[in-house]
Amino acid sequence: MYPETYPKIKKQAGSRFAQQDGYIIISPVRDEEELIHKTIESVVHQTILPRQWVIVDDGSTDNTSAIVVSYQNKHPWIKLVSRKDRGRRVPGGGVVEAFYDGLKAVDIENWEYVVKLDGDLSFEPTYFEDIFSRFEDKPGLGIASGQTYLAVDGQTPRRESCPRTHTRGASKVYKRSCFYDIGGIMGRRGWDTIDDMAARGKGYDTRSFPELKLLHHRPMGILARKKSWVKNSRQYGEDYYQLGYHPLFMMLKCVKFMAIHKPFLLFGLHMGLHYTRFMVLKKGKIVDGDIVKKIREMQIKRMLLIK
Repeated sequence: MYPETYPKIKKQAGSRFAQQDGYIIISPVRDEEELIHKTIESVVHQTILPRQWVIVDDGSTDNTSAIVVSYQNKHPWIKLVSRKDRGRRVPGGGVVEAFYDGLKAVDIENWEYVVKLDGDLSFEPTYFEDIFSRFEDKPGLGIASGQTYLAVDGQTPRRESCPRTHTRGASKVYKRSCFYDIGGIMGRRGWDTIDDMAARGKGYDTRSFPELKLLHHRPMGILARKKSWVKNSRQYGEDYYQLGYHPLFMMLKCVKFMAIHKPFLLFGLHMGLHYTRFMVLKKGKIVDGDIVKKIREMQIKRMLLIK
């Protein structure tokens, strides 16, 4: 059954979504005591509530769990799952592991959409109602998101760069059929690019909508940037090669990183060096040929300024 409050929620008359199985949210979080209340408040005030929201505390050492419990006591459709502390954050694979622990804990059999949602976002009360209307308007849409706008220290929010066909890893909405057709989420860095490409390879559309704003209260990758620039640039180079990035697109990306990542010039050069090293050694890709083809087709269109 829907949560007790669900029938009272505003729904558009005749909406196909209102007659279906609703949506569930899975949120892998770790040490989010400063920000998670923003995300929870955004969800509990949605015009269409989720059937269930599983928040997976991935080994927090702060008060994240206590904050979630305080909301869980008020909203029975919120469920906390706690994982042991592995001693560190693990980008990509660790987040996906936590996501699947949350999915296993869902006790709602019928749902139409699953949302992967980070714990450092805030958004308007109509966010999910609006995004589901996009699915209704575009039957071929398989994965969708809003666009993230960086909102830190009272500054005017600015949009974080993202092509329209790429959905934001911080808040991805999957149609159930698409989620299972692509085999779910791959447990490694770059998963949010891989699943977009896999979906497009299966004939689905993927789209981020800039008019649907997600305020991101922590810059993407800030935790990773605490590592040395040498390790980060090497990891980027290896990841981009293994995802099948086109060499020309990678060259342009290296030039961009030379200008925006410290130490300037060296970061981009070192990243390109490790991409080239993998290419010379003919290391294997982590995605199949069809997905690599889709990734490169999209990158060529971006280089040619084709939307």
